[in-house]
Amino acid sequence: MIKGFGKIAIIAGGGQLPVELAETLQEQKKDFIISRIRGISDDTLSSYQGHEVGLGQFGKRFDLLKAANVNSVVLVGYIKRPEFSKIGLDAYGLSMLPKMLTEGKKGDDALLRLLVTEFEKNGFTVLGVEEIRNDFIVGEGVIGKIAPNSENLADIKCAIPIARTIGSLDIGQGVVVCDGITLAVEAQEGTDEMLKRVGSLPENIRGTKNSPKGVLLKCPKPIQEMRIDLPTIGMTSVKNAASSGLAGIALEAGKSIILDRKNVIALADEMGLFIYGFCEKDLNGG
Repeated sequence: MIKGFGKIAIIAGGGQLPVELAETLQEQKKDFIISRIRGISDDTLSSYQGHEVGLGQFGKRFDLLKAANVNSVVLVGYIKRPEFSKIGLDAYGLSMLPKMLTEGKKGDDALLRLLVTEFEKNGFTVLGVEEIRNDFIVGEGVIGKIAPNSENLADIKCAIPIARTIGSLDIGQGVVVCDGITLAVEAQEGTDEMLKRVGSLPENIRGTKNSPKGVLLKCPKPIQEMRIDLPTIGMTSVKNAASSGLAGIALEAGKSIILDRKNVIALADEMGLFIYGFCEKDLNGG
């Protein structure tokens, strides 16, 4: 998959994706290290060559990457929005603080774009996940054994412009729609907490485990830096969607990620949930 990117560093946030990428690079026998974030990266990543520094130690991280002769980085995994006064900024981090405060007021994606810019200013090529392993990326149409019915497809069509609208405002990537009614939009709480809110709504406006309906739809923000923070689902997303009475999950094809793909699809099939990769034809009526 990877050609001409030299030595790679995974800048590892939390969650499973950095672990799966490390396993992939190891299988491909690529030259790579893990740049862990203290208190955030998965503990299993400590078994790989690399280093660990605090979230706010930007200068130290850049120096360690350069000392390791890293050419390219991939930024993956989740990081909750930090309190800048509590993340232990080093001198380089303090020099970034005015920009972080300004961009932070614009939204999470503005902060991520600033982070990408700083890595590039320091001479690193920033890679997207698909440049390492493209089978993470969602394809078009039905994924698994369960297909959305006409009512589900109508909810998907309804949800697409809603998700894109909240994305254009840098609010979130996800929305839940049932029978054409918007039940929830994702904000700072994240997808899983949003789904829990849906599960607490009255049953007359949502689906149930015995009579599932409605869809969780996720797509990138229109303003998004596409090399980082692509919409992602995993095992927990499927479990929470089922617990909330939803019929399925829709993800934008070519721009979204399924973690632990084989097991996620098997679990969705077992629970009777569809997973669907939508594209423009779904918005325009097929």
